[in-house]
Amino acid sequence: MIPVPATIDADVESWARDRAEPLRSVHGLDEQRTSVIVAALVVAHRLAARGRGQFFLLFDPLSKLVAPFHVVISEGELAPTAQRNFLLPTAPRPPELRLTSETAFGVGCSSTLLTTRPGTAEIRWLFVATGMTLAATLAPVATVATMSMGITAEDLLGALSVEGGRLGRSAVFEPEAPIAETRDAQEEWAL
Repeated sequence: MIPVPATIDADVESWARDRAEPLRSVHGLDEQRTSVIVAALVVAHRLAARGRGQFFLLFDPLSKLVAPFHVVISEGELAPTAQRNFLLPTAPRPPELRLTSETAFGVGCSSTLLTTRPGTAEIRWLFVATGMTLAATLAPVATVATMSMGITAEDLLGALSVEGGRLGRSAVFEPEAPIAETRDAQEEWAL
């Protein structure tokens, strides 16, 4: 996992090559795969520079694939309609929803969905705590790396801390409801 800052004091491509070098040497990556990682870091930096939140580039050592991971923490509680739209976007097949493990933001909901681009998926996480919302997206991710990169992303979310300790789940956040609604559709497909 490589954190991608919004501002870089050096040439972005040089910075990206410096960050990709440890992956290349540790995992024996060839120049083509290293170049893909460098290009992904440059794109992730562009996104980080114009957006809000924190970007990371996740690397899966088994498949040697990368995927951008974006985490946004905001004040306020995301409204139920916006929660539903985030967790249940339009997709070729119904998203697979599940409750997450306990984090500093409480229990959240993850949504895994296929994208219209063949061979790719997206994973979204939503935590709505009293007074705060955490939304995260791992996309695009190759379907073959969905599970391993999803686990890495959830490890990162589980490691986040909040000043003052754990937050309580918001009264407006009921992830069990869309999970129950989509349960039948989820049994018809799997990644």
